[in-house]
Amino acid sequence: MQVLLIFFLLALPCTAIANDAEYGNYAGTPGPVKNDAISMVSEDILIQERTQGGWQVSSTYVFQNTTDKPVKLSMGFPEMSGDDPTEFLEFKTTVKGEVVKVKTAKSAPFLKLGSAPLGRVHLFDVDFLPGETVTVAHDYKMEGGGSVAIAIEKTVQYVTRTGALWKGPIGRAQFTIRTHDVYELLAWSPEFKFKSLRHFVIQKGVSTGMELVLENKDWTPKGDLVLDLMTDDGGLQRKATGGECPELEKTDYRAFRDAPLAQKPDFLRVSDLAPYDAARLRLCRNWRYARYGYVFKDPKLNARFYGKVHVGKYPPGMEHIEDFEASDRMLAPLMRDPDFSPAMLDAEDIFYLKALRTEEQRRRQPVK
Repeated sequence: MQVLLIFFLLALPCTAIANDAEYGNYAGTPGPVKNDAISMVSEDILIQERTQGGWQVSSTYVFQNTTDKPVKLSMGFPEMSGDDPTEFLEFKTTVKGEVVKVKTAKSAPFLKLGSAPLGRVHLFDVDFLPGETVTVAHDYKMEGGGSVAIAIEKTVQYVTRTGALWKGPIGRAQFTIRTHDVYELLAWSPEFKFKSLRHFVIQKGVSTGMELVLENKDWTPKGDLVLDLMTDDGGLQRKATGGECPELEKTDYRAFRDAPLAQKPDFLRVSDLAPYDAARLRLCRNWRYARYGYVFKDPKLNARFYGKVHVGKYPPGMEHIEDFEASDRMLAPLMRDPDFSPAMLDAEDIFYLKALRTEEQRRRQPVK
């Protein structure tokens, strides 16, 4: 197989465990079972990248006993088979606001819905009074968080199929993923409905992140959430600008990384601008703004840079990547963000914008 692009060789794909499910017993091994008494009113899942690496996950579920009798059951929070047990740190579960005892065991296979097998499961007991609504929450950290893949920098997974075992559909399910980088394209399972995408400043002039929110209502899960975070290899930029753009280079990567913000420009340079006409320079410059969702005054620029969330087989502009597996997924390209702020631009952006703008202005000066 010919490999065209490999962005990062990091860890295994990030897997953020699963929905709660009732757990029964299969020949001495706990496994998820159907429950016709308890419904899941809502679930709110927050997966956010940590500054020191890895992910912080907070999962909050609201369940309701739909019967007029008390119900006592064992719940389980399963992992996928193959997940590294050492990656899940500081796992804590609360029921009705109180920390509860959790034990870990090997999960039996998921007998109903198929898909990837389950691995370990975190088990705990929950008591419901007749008609009672109970909140269950899990908080934990995960190490790793990257994947070896074609044009995919990171993958986030969350097991949701177990949520189909509760009574009726899930009333509301919201998934919020916050990253410490800006990605040019996001792709995920089409079962999950797009709600919003925004950018936010982490450290002015240094780093900006993205927040993707997916939300389903009256939903019976059929599969799992798989979100790919993709960094442009240049194809999207070439498609938007009509060709190649001047390159930004670091003269000393380590020195640039360690330098104070004010000194970072000392280790940057832009390739020769002479081969590019003024129109191309303008488009290449505005591409930098478009990465952060800047809403242009020129409607032609908005039309050129921004697309709509849609179902597609290949990321737009990346059709040439032969090894990118074709699949029907939701694709989110660059999108307008009304909350854009110049503070989102990092040192590289600012240096690049200044170099191209200076050249554009020079060319507009009358020849003496």
